[in-house]
Amino acid sequence: MSGKGCIVESVYLEKQSRILVVDDSRSARELIRAFLEKNGYHVIMAADGKEAVKRFREEPVDLVLMDANMPVVDGYRACSEIRRGPGGGDCGIIMITGQDDDASVEKAFAAGAEEYITKPIHWVVLQKRIRLSLDNRYAQEAVAEGRARMEAIVNSAADAI
Repeated sequence: MSGKGCIVESVYLEKQSRILVVDDSRSARELIRAFLEKNGYHVIMAADGKEAVKRFREEPVDLVLMDANMPVVDGYRACSEIRRGPGGGDCGIIMITGQDDDASVEKAFAAGAEEYITKPIHWVVLQKRIRLSLDNRYAQEAVAEGRARMEAIVNSAADAI
């Protein structure tokens, strides 16, 4: 195992990742929830994009799994609103939808999704995409923490001199 992997893995093992699942289908939400909880994740659920944005602002999450077509506020708009809000730039968003046309894919990425998975869900693919997204997030956090420590050391060294 490389040093880079060790940092990510140690952070990954120390905390239970929180995932917001957004889908207007109760059965889809429950199916995804069961899969995630079986894999050790803490799951928060929302039935539409408006509720998703509200839940995201109320509770910190590490990743959002978002359906595209939903009533009230669709997944594309919710994705954009999450990205523009506090903490939205740091959180991974994976769009999960039955739409597999090029325009829908482009729209999802333009709204801020980092991944796009079509339904029916291929569970191994979802598992890998979640892991990659979370590894990326935790690696970025580790780099930011290292940078902050380095700045503190440099600042304290300057004071000592």
